[in-house]
Amino acid sequence: MKQPSAISLALEFVRVLFIFILGISLLFALETWFYNLINVSISEYAWMPGTANILLILVFYRNVLQFRGWFKSKQSKKLSKLHTKILLSIAFVLLILPVVIHYSPL
Repeated sequence: MKQPSAISLALEFVRVLFIFILGISLLFALETWFYNLINVSISEYAWMPGTANILLILVFYRNVLQFRGWFKSKQSKKLSKLHTKILLSIAFVLLILPVVIHYSPL
């Protein structure tokens, strides 16, 4: 396999930035709508869904999107099933935790 050109690397970098910015923005808007629907204020805990979004986009990129871009590499491989399950579990907990904290009787 030949070396990737600087153009393909630059295009892939822009693509990754676009995917992360758009994905995180859409997920955060959806989560904000959901939290408002159930009357949960996440202003103190905004880092939790934010971190969960980053993990979700990372898993989606590593397992699906990295194989569909301009940059092709023999080193590209999916996350293992174990790592995928761990990251998705952490993301799920971080998404649910603001609701649990809000409704806990502390």
